[in-house]
Amino acid sequence: MRMGKRVWILFLVAILSAGAAGCGFIEAPAEKMIISEMEEKYGEEFRFVEWRNLPFGSESCTAHLECGALPGKLIKAGRETARDGKMIYFDNYMGYLYEDMIRKEIENAVECIYPESKVLFLVPSCQFPRDMGPEMSAEDIMHDKETLLAAMILVKQQSDDWDKEQKLEQLRCGLEERQLRVDGNLFLVSDETAFEEINGSNYSDWTAREDWFSERCYFAMDKNYSFLYANWR
Repeated sequence: MRMGKRVWILFLVAILSAGAAGCGFIEAPAEKMIISEMEEKYGEEFRFVEWRNLPFGSESCTAHLECGALPGKLIKAGRETARDGKMIYFDNYMGYLYEDMIRKEIENAVECIYPESKVLFLVPSCQFPRDMGPEMSAEDIMHDKETLLAAMILVKQQSDDWDKEQKLEQLRCGLEERQLRVDGNLFLVSDETAFEEINGSNYSDWTAREDWFSERCYFAMDKNYSFLYANWR
Protein backbone atom coordinates (compact mmCIF):
# COMPACT_ATOMS: atom_id res chain seq x y z
CA MET A 1 0.00 0.00 0.00
CA ARG A 2 1.34 3.40 -0.92
CA MET A 3 2.26 5.62 2.06
CA GLY A 4 -0.10 8.46 1.08
CA LYS A 5 -3.12 6.18 0.89
CA ARG A 6 -2.25 4.51 4.20
CA VAL A 7 -1.96 7.86 5.97
CA TRP A 8 -5.33 8.93 4.55
CA ILE A 9 -7.03 5.74 5.82
CA LEU A 10 -5.52 6.17 9.29
CA PHE A 11 -6.74 9.78 9.30
CA LEU A 12 -10.32 8.70 8.51
CA VAL A 13 -10.22 6.02 11.21
CA ALA A 14 -9.08 8.59 13.76
CA ILE A 15 -11.95 10.95 12.85
CA LEU A 16 -14.55 8.19 13.06
CA SER A 17 -13.18 6.96 16.38
CA ALA A 18 -13.29 10.45 17.87
CA GLY A 19 -16.76 11.13 16.52
CA ALA A 20 -18.12 7.93 18.02
CA ALA A 21 -18.01 9.61 21.43
CA GLY A 22 -20.60 12.21 20.38
CA CYS A 23 -24.34 12.06 20.01
CA GLY A 24 -23.97 11.52 16.28
CA PHE A 25 -22.84 7.95 16.94
CA ILE A 26 -24.57 7.07 20.22
CA GLU A 27 -28.15 8.03 19.52
CA ALA A 28 -29.64 5.07 21.39
CA PRO A 29 -27.64 5.52 24.64
CA ALA A 30 -28.22 9.30 24.62
CA GLU A 31 -31.92 8.75 24.01
CA LYS A 32 -32.14 6.28 26.89
CA MET A 33 -30.23 8.54 29.25
CA ILE A 34 -32.48 11.53 28.56
CA ILE A 35 -35.64 9.46 29.04
CA SER A 36 -34.23 7.88 32.21
CA GLU A 37 -33.42 11.31 33.66
CA MET A 38 -36.89 12.62 32.82
CA GLU A 39 -38.69 9.61 34.31
CA GLU A 40 -36.64 9.77 37.51
CA LYS A 41 -37.20 13.54 37.76
CA TYR A 42 -40.96 13.60 37.20
CA GLY A 43 -42.17 10.08 38.01
CA GLU A 44 -43.87 9.85 34.60
CA GLU A 45 -43.31 7.66 31.55
CA PHE A 46 -41.87 9.39 28.50
CA ARG A 47 -41.62 8.31 24.87
CA PHE A 48 -38.89 9.44 22.48
CA VAL A 49 -40.29 11.13 19.36
CA GLU A 50 -37.37 12.64 17.47
CA TRP A 51 -34.07 14.40 17.79
CA ARG A 52 -34.44 18.17 17.78
CA ASN A 53 -30.71 18.96 17.81
CA LEU A 54 -28.03 16.30 17.41
CA PRO A 55 -24.62 17.90 16.72
CA PHE A 56 -22.01 15.60 15.22
CA GLY A 57 -19.20 14.78 17.65
CA SER A 58 -20.85 16.40 20.69
CA GLU A 59 -22.47 14.93 23.79
CA SER A 60 -24.86 17.90 23.89
CA CYS A 61 -28.19 17.11 22.24
CA THR A 62 -31.90 17.90 22.47
CA ALA A 63 -34.90 15.68 21.77
CA HIS A 64 -38.67 15.85 21.58
CA LEU A 65 -40.55 13.54 23.94
CA GLU A 66 -44.18 12.73 24.63
CA CYS A 67 -45.82 12.04 27.98
CA GLY A 68 -49.27 10.77 28.88
CA ALA A 69 -49.64 13.50 31.49
CA LEU A 70 -49.38 16.17 28.77
CA PRO A 71 -51.21 14.77 25.73
CA GLY A 72 -50.53 16.52 22.44
CA LYS A 73 -47.42 18.32 23.70
CA LEU A 74 -43.92 17.88 22.29
CA ILE A 75 -41.71 18.22 25.35
CA LYS A 76 -38.16 19.42 24.80
CA ALA A 77 -35.51 17.59 26.83
CA GLY A 78 -31.77 17.47 26.42
CA ARG A 79 -28.33 17.54 27.92
CA GLU A 80 -25.21 19.66 27.70
CA THR A 81 -21.75 19.78 29.22
CA ALA A 82 -21.23 22.42 31.93
CA ARG A 83 -18.03 24.41 32.37
CA ASP A 84 -16.87 22.03 35.10
CA GLY A 85 -17.27 19.11 32.71
CA LYS A 86 -20.40 17.70 34.34
CA MET A 87 -23.39 16.71 32.24
CA ILE A 88 -26.51 18.87 32.79
CA TYR A 89 -29.96 17.64 31.83
CA PHE A 90 -32.74 20.17 31.09
CA ASP A 91 -36.32 20.26 29.81
CA ASN A 92 -39.45 22.44 29.47
CA TYR A 93 -41.93 20.00 31.06
CA MET A 94 -42.90 22.43 33.83
CA GLY A 95 -43.57 25.15 31.27
CA TYR A 96 -46.31 22.98 29.77
CA LEU A 97 -47.56 21.89 33.20
CA TYR A 98 -48.09 25.54 34.20
CA GLU A 99 -48.92 26.78 30.69
CA ASP A 100 -52.39 28.15 31.50
CA MET A 101 -51.26 29.86 34.71
CA ILE A 102 -48.30 31.56 33.04
CA ARG A 103 -50.38 32.67 30.05
CA LYS A 104 -52.95 34.18 32.41
CA GLU A 105 -50.27 36.23 34.18
CA ILE A 106 -49.06 37.63 30.86
CA GLU A 107 -52.67 38.30 29.81
CA ASN A 108 -53.30 40.24 33.02
CA ALA A 109 -50.37 42.54 32.27
CA VAL A 110 -51.33 42.97 28.62
CA GLU A 111 -55.04 43.63 29.20
CA CYS A 112 -54.28 46.51 31.57
CA ILE A 113 -52.72 48.37 28.64
CA TYR A 114 -54.52 46.82 25.67
CA PRO A 115 -58.10 45.90 26.71
CA GLU A 116 -58.89 44.35 23.32
CA SER A 117 -56.06 41.88 23.00
CA LYS A 118 -55.16 38.22 22.83
CA VAL A 119 -52.03 36.45 24.10
CA LEU A 120 -50.51 33.26 22.72
CA PHE A 121 -48.01 31.80 25.19
CA LEU A 122 -45.37 29.89 23.19
CA VAL A 123 -43.77 27.31 25.48
CA PRO A 124 -41.41 25.81 22.83
CA SER A 125 -39.79 29.23 22.31
CA CYS A 126 -39.31 30.02 26.01
CA GLN A 127 -36.04 29.93 27.91
CA PHE A 128 -36.30 28.23 31.29
CA PRO A 129 -33.77 27.73 34.11
CA ARG A 130 -31.58 24.68 33.55
CA ASP A 131 -32.40 23.49 37.08
CA MET A 132 -36.17 23.81 36.64
CA GLY A 133 -37.98 20.88 38.22
CA PRO A 134 -41.08 19.60 40.02
CA GLU A 135 -40.16 21.36 43.27
CA MET A 136 -40.74 24.75 41.60
CA SER A 137 -44.10 26.50 41.58
CA ALA A 138 -45.43 28.52 38.65
CA GLU A 139 -44.41 31.67 40.52
CA ASP A 140 -40.90 30.33 41.11
CA ILE A 141 -40.49 29.72 37.39
CA MET A 142 -42.04 32.99 36.21
CA HIS A 143 -39.99 35.11 38.62
CA ASP A 144 -36.67 33.36 38.01
CA LYS A 145 -34.31 35.75 36.22
CA GLU A 146 -33.22 32.92 33.90
CA THR A 147 -36.77 32.56 32.57
CA LEU A 148 -37.64 34.37 29.34
CA LEU A 149 -41.27 33.84 28.37
CA ALA A 150 -42.16 33.87 24.67
CA ALA A 151 -45.49 35.36 23.67
CA MET A 152 -47.36 36.56 20.60
CA ILE A 153 -49.58 39.53 21.50
CA LEU A 154 -52.46 40.56 19.24
CA VAL A 155 -53.94 44.00 19.83
CA LYS A 156 -57.10 45.12 18.09
CA GLN A 157 -56.18 48.60 16.92
CA GLN A 158 -58.89 51.23 17.43
CA SER A 159 -57.43 54.24 15.62
CA ASP A 160 -54.59 55.39 13.40
CA ASP A 161 -53.17 57.81 15.96
CA TRP A 162 -52.13 55.36 18.64
CA ASP A 163 -49.29 56.37 20.96
CA LYS A 164 -47.55 53.08 20.39
CA GLU A 165 -44.29 53.94 22.18
CA GLN A 166 -46.07 55.07 25.33
CA LYS A 167 -48.29 51.99 25.37
CA LEU A 168 -45.32 49.70 24.89
CA GLU A 169 -43.47 51.30 27.80
CA GLN A 170 -46.56 50.92 29.96
CA LEU A 171 -46.63 47.24 29.04
CA ARG A 172 -42.96 46.88 29.99
CA CYS A 173 -43.67 48.48 33.36
CA GLY A 174 -46.63 46.17 33.94
CA LEU A 175 -44.51 43.11 33.17
CA GLU A 176 -41.77 44.39 35.46
CA GLU A 177 -44.25 44.83 38.31
CA ARG A 178 -45.18 41.17 37.89
CA GLN A 179 -41.52 40.12 37.54
CA LEU A 180 -42.10 38.69 34.08
CA ARG A 181 -39.35 38.74 31.47
CA VAL A 182 -40.94 38.45 28.03
CA ASP A 183 -39.67 37.90 24.53
CA GLY A 184 -42.62 39.29 22.61
CA ASN A 185 -43.99 39.75 19.14
CA LEU A 186 -46.73 42.40 19.33
CA PHE A 187 -49.10 42.98 16.43
CA LEU A 188 -51.48 45.89 15.90
CA VAL A 189 -54.25 43.98 14.16
CA SER A 190 -56.38 45.66 11.52
CA ASP A 191 -58.18 42.50 10.35
CA GLU A 192 -61.08 41.29 12.50
CA THR A 193 -60.97 37.80 11.00
CA ALA A 194 -57.28 37.41 11.76
CA PHE A 195 -57.77 38.55 15.35
CA GLU A 196 -60.45 35.92 15.89
CA GLU A 197 -58.85 33.04 14.00
CA ILE A 198 -55.19 33.17 15.02
CA ASN A 199 -54.41 30.59 17.70
CA GLY A 200 -51.60 28.45 19.06
CA SER A 201 -51.90 25.96 16.22
CA ASN A 202 -51.92 28.26 13.18
CA TYR A 203 -50.00 31.38 14.27
CA SER A 204 -46.87 30.49 12.27
CA ASP A 205 -48.92 30.51 9.05
CA TRP A 206 -50.28 33.95 9.85
CA THR A 207 -46.90 35.45 10.79
CA ALA A 208 -45.66 34.60 7.30
CA ARG A 209 -48.25 37.06 5.94
CA GLU A 210 -48.40 40.85 6.25
CA ASP A 211 -51.92 41.66 5.11
CA TRP A 212 -53.66 41.47 8.49
CA PHE A 213 -51.77 43.91 10.74
CA SER A 214 -50.76 47.56 10.50
CA GLU A 215 -47.56 47.32 12.55
CA ARG A 216 -45.62 44.81 14.59
CA CYS A 217 -42.98 45.13 17.30
CA TYR A 218 -40.33 42.61 18.29
CA PHE A 219 -39.15 43.12 21.85
CA ALA A 220 -37.24 41.30 24.55
CA MET A 221 -36.48 42.15 28.17
CA ASP A 222 -33.20 41.74 30.04
CA LYS A 223 -32.74 40.54 33.62
CA ASN A 224 -33.40 44.07 34.90
CA TYR A 225 -36.73 44.11 33.01
CA SER A 226 -35.50 46.78 30.59
CA PHE A 227 -35.83 46.36 26.85
CA LEU A 228 -32.90 44.64 25.20
CA TYR A 229 -34.57 45.83 22.02
CA ALA A 230 -38.03 46.99 20.88
CA ASN A 231 -38.16 47.25 17.11
CA TRP A 232 -41.25 48.43 15.25
CA ARG A 233 -41.83 47.81 11.59
